[in-house]
Amino acid sequence: MRCHRLAERDDADWTRLDAAVGQLEESWRTASDATLGQLVPPCGDPLRGPVLIQLIKIDQEYRWRAGRRKLLEAYLADWPELSNRSQAVVELLEAECRTRAIFESMPALEELQSRFPEVAGQVDLVSIAKNAEREGGQSSPDPNWDAPATPEGSMGSTPSQRGGTLPPSASPLGSRYEICAILGQGGMGTVYRAYDTRLEREVALKTPCIDPNDEPAVLGRFLREAKTMAGIRHPNICQVFDAGQSGGTYYIAMALIEGQSLAAWMKDRVVDPRDAAVLLYKLARALAVVHAAGVVHRDLKPQNVMIDQRREPLLMDFGLARPMQADNPFTGTHSVLGTPAYMSPEQVNGEPASVQSDI
Repeated sequence: MRCHRLAERDDADWTRLDAAVGQLEESWRTASDATLGQLVPPCGDPLRGPVLIQLIKIDQEYRWRAGRRKLLEAYLADWPELSNRSQAVVELLEAECRTRAIFESMPALEELQSRFPEVAGQVDLVSIAKNAEREGGQSSPDPNWDAPATPEGSMGSTPSQRGGTLPPSASPLGSRYEICAILGQGGMGTVYRAYDTRLEREVALKTPCIDPNDEPAVLGRFLREAKTMAGIRHPNICQVFDAGQSGGTYYIAMALIEGQSLAAWMKDRVVDPRDAAVLLYKLARALAVVHAAGVVHRDLKPQNVMIDQRREPLLMDFGLARPMQADNPFTGTHSVLGTPAYMSPEQVNGEPASVQSDI
């Protein structure tokens, strides 16, 4: 997505755009079959074009993933108002190439020239191929591409493209979740790729590596993460579906994100300043929702932000979050929690974290 074209939108515009995107994604998740026409603003609305372009990108990606391929020509036939907008056509053609590179194979330049001879030369297939490879493309996958384990013990990443081999001792959590593979391990536990047999969907399943009888404070922090995330809905916050206990194992079931951590995404990449500003703006708006709910994250870092296949950032891993009320701390007085390299001075000194600490 050419993010700088949206950078000058105000909060009200972003809210409307996020709402339309959220409704379309929810319709795909629930098979409610919402149409783009139900979500696009009416003619004359200044947001009609930007919303329509973004919805087409998302709809095409979901269709390609589901094996219901729909080429750009079909969308332009549905929405002829875009056909004479060369910049919009280029943007959508680039998005199609990226989607195909990730889920199938990159189209050849000759194909693009035969389909869109007037704008095909403006599509940078080399850059698209490189980005698709970094974001989970099949052309030349990096085996370490989605490794989330870090020295800080982060469990924030829930990438879904590849997972480690499941150990022989692992078993499904009860009858609902079937564990398929290990996605990553950190200081607080393990993230699995799992299948929800009840709702028939893949999820990321987070389990803490603690003994509930020996470490109640850590377990309490883990369960609070589930309650915090389950109560917050925002396009740039990883969604939690379920949390509970099966036998002696506690777990959180969350959205399985197609992507990689911001830390991995930034590696060996030069990020355009405008794109970086838009990315941080989205994270700031997501963080504002968290703060409005009365919660301080306390451990914001690149490993706790995911970049999905649409290059959208998602804030996650509230394992160190705590309510802002002073009478309900997660840990004892002057305890230090977080990642040292990213801590605010007050956290390093063992003082209470605040909204300002996150910022």
